[in-house]
Amino acid sequence: MEIRRVSDEELPVLLALLTELDDEPRISPSEGRFLFEQVQRTGSYYMAWEDGVAVGAFYLLLYVTLIHAGQPQALVDSVVVARDRRRQGIGRLLMASALDLARQGGAGKLALSSNTKRADAHRFYDALGFRRHGVSFVVDLA
Repeated sequence: MEIRRVSDEELPVLLALLTELDDEPRISPSEGRFLFEQVQRTGSYYMAWEDGVAVGAFYLLLYVTLIHAGQPQALVDSVVVARDRRRQGIGRLLMASALDLARQGGAGKLALSSNTKRADAHRFYDALGFRRHGVSFVVDLA
């Protein structure tokens, strides 16, 4: 299996894979292209490939703030494994890659947020050694 940064040409494959995330609305190819150009300015999408087929993906953001002594921090988002490939270790490989990339970027921590209804995902992150930290708050602005 190979995990690599998503190229412009691979965007349609990524968009199709992201539709497998629960409750996420589909976006048009043109909207996807516009958004992809924006997110690439701040972070990167990565996809896992096996035998020429995309089997998983994640988004990684590295950022610096004026706290933590200026040490970069990392955030992972949009973690998805193709439905027909779940429970085969792909998610573990994706998260190991995200952790490695965050370390290479000098990050002091890698954080993620998960919807409270995704109990299976929570067990998965617990098993990977993530610890529950703080409380997440959301305000819908739409």
